Amino acid sequence: MFSVSYLRQSANPAARPVMFVFNGGPGSSASGLHDAFAPKKVVSRNPDMAVRSVGTYVDNNGSPLDATDLVFIDPPGTGYGREFTAGAVRHFSSVRDDAKVMADFMARWLEQHGRRGSPKLIAAESYGGVRLGLVAAELGRRTRPILFDGYLLISPSTLAVEDDEKARGFIANAVGALPSLAAAAAYYHKGAYSTLPADELQRKAFAFAQGRYRAALERKERLSPVDRARVADDVSAFTGVPSAQIDRSSLVVPIDAFVKLLLADRAERIGLGDSRAHALLALTGKAPPPYDDPSTSRWTMNFSWDDAIDGYFRNAVGYPVTSTYVRYNGAVYDSWRWNALPAEQHIASILMAQINRDRSSALLALGYYDLIIPYELPLHDYRAAAGGSQRLTVRLFAAGHAVFNDATAQREAGEALRNLIGQSITNHAARLAARKRL
Repeated sequence: MFSVSYLRQSANPAARPVMFVFNGGPGSSASGLHDAFAPKKVVSRNPDMAVRSVGTYVDNNGSPLDATDLVFIDPPGTGYGREFTAGAVRHFSSVRDDAKVMADFMARWLEQHGRRGSPKLIAAESYGGVRLGLVAAELGRRTRPILFDGYLLISPSTLAVEDDEKARGFIANAVGALPSLAAAAAYYHKGAYSTLPADELQRKAFAFAQGRYRAALERKERLSPVDRARVADDVSAFTGVPSAQIDRSSLVVPIDAFVKLLLADRAERIGLGDSRAHALLALTGKAPPPYDDPSTSRWTMNFSWDDAIDGYFRNAVGYPVTSTYVRYNGAVYDSWRWNALPAEQHIASILMAQINRDRSSALLALGYYDLIIPYELPLHDYRAAAGGSQRLTVRLFAAGHAVFNDATAQREAGEALRNLIGQSITNHAARLAARKRL
């Protein structure tokens, strides 16, 4: 495994917070979040999309290093981590084994650095949300439990299964995706509501999705032709997809179809990671998924991510690079064993129980333009699991899947993160005071 730590010199390091950071996949390194949170980042010349030049680095004003130490972890099979025995990575390529090896690493890091007594946080994105919940549970039940004071959940997955869509069900996915489809359509001035302010559009889309749309899908086969046509027209008004197309696809707009339908008149497709990114289908069609996504591929970037990461560690960090950084390892995903939980059990319920028991706090950071995990899906799961708990804060941003990498959302999201760090320090102090009273 490979890890990078940024530790600020302090007179009392044990009192300073430390935040562990990892991404998801499975098979993804922490490189995306490294670019979001590390004290240096690759230069961006365009405030909307990542149009960058290789090997140019500047201070990252959005880094939370002023408030917390940072430990970035690349899971087995990613980063500069290497196998000493051929095939060893397969031993960690399962939901539970992955969580255990990550928990072991974090416990060892805290012990070696004398930081078990520090305020502690975990930040995770995408599938990292599943990993985070299981890691917290694993460390919390050990003989010498390690309790965390704060959790940052960035566009998190909540189901520890391979196919979220089948696990959730047809209706739940269609209803949950609609607000994100509406946001994408409005960005390109498609549909009937593109002139509405973003928050008003989302409220309107949510109300329709949870009300008339859900009801229509539940009785889809019993709808009269007139009612069916009316629902198709309503969905078209939000998504910009022709009503006839919606009617043919059982009154839903599958996301994998939507990304190619929305700008079909321009022969373009939009991004999954950020629906504001777009590129010609003639270009993106040359690459297999996930490399055909305009928001994360070379089709909308003027640099190589792999070269940029190697250059960062070699030139900005001074790490003696002797191999190529593995940003994403598709073989890990392909060999992943989804064997942790029943399909219907959400990580959100596991984590919220831990949060309430340990008196910690969580920030759920979501992006309107995320089509990998449409924001309403984790939002629904966490609100249901929280049951009104004040320990969960939810924030929606004009961003894609990678909320903290978005230049326009980073300042506002950074303020929310610093609030979480402050809450975590308070939680930690309260826990210590409670122990002294016992």
